[in-house]
Amino acid sequence: MSVSYLFPEFEVVRSETRCTACRICEKQCACGVHSFDEKTKRMRADESRCVDCQRCVSFCPTHALKIVKNDCTFRENANWQADTIREIYKQAASGGVLLSSMGTPKALPVYWDRILINASQVTNPPIDPLREPMETRVFLGKKPAQIARDENGRLKTDLPPQLELSMPVLFSAMSYGSISYNAQKSLALAAQRLGTCWNAGEGGLHEDFYDFGPQTVVQVASGRFGVYEGYLNAGAAIEIKMGQGAKPGIGGHLPGRKVGADVSRTRMIPQGSDAISPAPHHDIYSIEDLRQLVFLLKEATRYEKPVIVKVAAVHNIAAIASGIARSGADIIAIDGLRGGTGAAPTRIRDNVGIPIELALAAVDQRLRDEGIRDRVSLIVGGSIRSAADVVKAVALGADACYIATAALLALGFVFYFAVYGFRFAGVLLFLIAFGSISLIYNSFSISVSERTRQFGILKSVGATKKQIRGSVLYEAELLCAIAIPAGLVLGCAGIGVTLYCLRDSFGFLTAGDSYTDPVQMKLVLSPIALVVSAAVGLVTALVSAWVPARRAVRIDPIRAIRQSEDIAVRGRDVRTSRLCQKFFGFEGMLAVKNFGRSRKRYRATIMGLFLSVTLFISASSFCAYLKDAVGNVADSGGAQADIYYDLKGGDAEKAQSLYDLLRSVQGVDGSVYYSESWMSTAAPAANITADYRRVIEQTFATDQELPAGQVPFAANVLYIDDASFRALLRANGLREEDYFNADAPLALAANTVSGTLETDGQTQWYRCAVLDESRLPVTLTDKTVLDRDGYEYSGQTREVSGETYYLYYTTEYMKTLWDSYEENHGMVYDESMALAVPESEAVVRSDYRVGAAVKESPYYVDGSMLTLLYPRSVMTAMLLNGQVDTENLPGYDASDSVKMAFTARDHAEVTRQMGSLLSEQGISRAELTDRAEQDESRRAEVTVVNVFSYGFIILISLIAMANVFNTISTSISLRRREFAMLRSVGLTQRGFRRMMDYECLIYGLRALAYGLPASFVMTLVIYLIVGQAFARSFYIPWYSVAIAVGSVFAVVFATMLYATGKIRKENTVDALKNENL
Repeated sequence: MSVSYLFPEFEVVRSETRCTACRICEKQCACGVHSFDEKTKRMRADESRCVDCQRCVSFCPTHALKIVKNDCTFRENANWQADTIREIYKQAASGGVLLSSMGTPKALPVYWDRILINASQVTNPPIDPLREPMETRVFLGKKPAQIARDENGRLKTDLPPQLELSMPVLFSAMSYGSISYNAQKSLALAAQRLGTCWNAGEGGLHEDFYDFGPQTVVQVASGRFGVYEGYLNAGAAIEIKMGQGAKPGIGGHLPGRKVGADVSRTRMIPQGSDAISPAPHHDIYSIEDLRQLVFLLKEATRYEKPVIVKVAAVHNIAAIASGIARSGADIIAIDGLRGGTGAAPTRIRDNVGIPIELALAAVDQRLRDEGIRDRVSLIVGGSIRSAADVVKAVALGADACYIATAALLALGFVFYFAVYGFRFAGVLLFLIAFGSISLIYNSFSISVSERTRQFGILKSVGATKKQIRGSVLYEAELLCAIAIPAGLVLGCAGIGVTLYCLRDSFGFLTAGDSYTDPVQMKLVLSPIALVVSAAVGLVTALVSAWVPARRAVRIDPIRAIRQSEDIAVRGRDVRTSRLCQKFFGFEGMLAVKNFGRSRKRYRATIMGLFLSVTLFISASSFCAYLKDAVGNVADSGGAQADIYYDLKGGDAEKAQSLYDLLRSVQGVDGSVYYSESWMSTAAPAANITADYRRVIEQTFATDQELPAGQVPFAANVLYIDDASFRALLRANGLREEDYFNADAPLALAANTVSGTLETDGQTQWYRCAVLDESRLPVTLTDKTVLDRDGYEYSGQTREVSGETYYLYYTTEYMKTLWDSYEENHGMVYDESMALAVPESEAVVRSDYRVGAAVKESPYYVDGSMLTLLYPRSVMTAMLLNGQVDTENLPGYDASDSVKMAFTARDHAEVTRQMGSLLSEQGISRAELTDRAEQDESRRAEVTVVNVFSYGFIILISLIAMANVFNTISTSISLRRREFAMLRSVGLTQRGFRRMMDYECLIYGLRALAYGLPASFVMTLVIYLIVGQAFARSFYIPWYSVAIAVGSVFAVVFATMLYATGKIRKENTVDALKNENL
């Protein structure tokens, strides 16, 4: 067996007590570091594959992982450093060329960081960008050496083709195949919206991205991949790639495994073949050859595109740039030593070329000295990291900068809701548009119904259908001329006021970014958005007016004058049940008969109510799901205390005195100190909520079966100070004697957990309860295998005569097995070398009986897993039931670590004072943490969503109530003569009121019969659209249903009361004379 001297660069630290073998790390790791050992039922890590990307750490639901730099190193030697020795070993083992990605990691001087920028102050005052115009546009290309005028004295403004940028920044070349389709599309979209350009790289241009042509720089490299006339004419500029900063003199290399069908079609090469670009262009061996290619490309594009020549920064770059400027190129792009790449020979990446700062200064000076600086523009790249680097590059002579690595870093930090933003916005816009259109349509439909007699009279005196239709449309246009501007003004004003009130609540958009000022939202009016809104409103109004107008003009003039279509009651027998007459009397029977004889008249009213119910419940469901999703994100960051202090290795007396000292600081509102331990346990499936069972099922890998009838999970146990625990019991109405019984204390459960899941390639947030609180109390058991001096537990057991034995092996033997893990394809144990320990000696069981769940998780509880709460006074009895010393137990720190949590309004000042007190006591303040700033950003996120959610519900509610009021009041006014007839034949005022009450009941019940099922279907659709953002079962917000049911009857009765009140005041005879039948 050969000996490997390559020790892993990074170490994967896994807490065995926290790890539940959920295998999320295995699924998330792209390098194959993590694996599940079927024999030991434990997670293992091949640390030689780890690149310290931290993805597994971020996704671990129990925070069981940590990646650290390995401290096992070679003996220090200034000449033979560890990286050099490691590279020699790697090359000796493989016999190949070492390849590396990104830019060089060597500690070469970064001259950007040694350049400081001068600032304008007095004699040359600075520009105030809030009040003065500040131009950042750049035009790249040839410029005239001096101002020229024609014979008439006018300036000559004809220029060669220019590349216009809104700012001196472009996205550098990253080819399709080296980065993904989505990454290239993101860069193209960003360039389009920013008004700058992106470089498609040497891999051709995907057919979907030709629409981004005005923002695209197409590249011609030595391999000529994807190059044809259409490709050249698709972009805004053409770049000839002669060299690259990370690998001067070396062509590109895309492995065949990356050349799928799509990449193959775009690059015009066989699928699965390596895409290898030659080191040189085989048609360019001089400046004259380069000039020929430059003009060939200009001819192919009819001299409409500027041509860029890209070269690597080397020692003679100034002379090379001088030749390029004379070749006819419009722009020179220079890539420096620290530039990134997908793959480059390590020796070339780290040792060839010069930093871009030196190359830029030399080139700019050489071109100026030769008087040809105006012939070309300069673009520089190679580790341009920030706006400060851009400014310094411009000061050294650059016209613009290429960025790539910084763009990819930003691309990886896209906020999660961007994935679902369009879905949420689509549902939101649909609900608002649906409610508004239904209101407008009903309004015009009722208005036309009211004026049916008027239209009949107009037609009887000679008005044509076209004239009547035109009058209705003209009326709609007139109303739009008033309503649309007023609506735009009020809408913009409302959004402006809302944003102003919440101006300091958008900090969560840049939370954790110390380089970005807090976001303050302000109203920005988009002319396009205003025009589109006005156009949509106008079209909606015209269509809503056209349909009822078209129906009205078809009615015969005589029938229109008599209004037989609107108020006639069909003379047909409508039977009612005896029960109806018995329970509701004559008035109820009359209301049912009226409804049965004129269903058409009632249809519009019921339809309005139906739409209102559907809109309200759907909007409430949408907002409930949205707040759930955002609430999960906001609550997924752990406990919500403002300040934390972790005291390591202190005794109880010292911990208590220090706790008393810190909580005495002025400004502390709440405080607690506690110790914690971890456990892995399982509970019967019946005791676990369905939501959390779903989380566990998705957490476990598909090839790993859950124990029959059991749900495994991890739990955290906190032992909090007795005073805080008593306060918690009082807040939840529980008896102290049940929880302070040292022999068998009950635990309180912080039962709500939240976190993230990765399912089918999508990240979901979840928030749910763990234990079914209706089945409490429940006992949870933690079975812990003890450590033995000089031995390690192998994860194996053996059954002998019905007794279980746990197999331990010496530490040296286990190390040997791990060293040969890959060669033997696993752990191959020699059981003859095992130390068999009976279960009674190897395992300690601890029982945790959960008595009740707290109503609300305390501020010091981390919500990533179930947390059990005990008073600190029972800690010794509870830890392993007091059977062993916790020093023999791996991962237990409850007895030697005390954590303190505090809440404070002015958390910054309180943290400062606590730090001063610790320093005075000679205690390190390194473990003092101010967590409030991060938590405040999360609370602000929830506040923003709540404001907009409730505002949306109020808007929909107002639309629905206006719809109902308009529909019912108009319907009642059209029945004035009918009501007068009933009063004339003896219907009393009380009877009339009762009849209308029963009609209200019919309205409400009918509307709810149609509206509630439709609302439930809409809620399901909303869940299917936006529910993928978080792992939670489908639910209906029943409080919204109750509000909708109550509101329907309240609004209907109120509207009826208002409308009939006006009718009661009318004279019966006048009402009968009002219409001539």
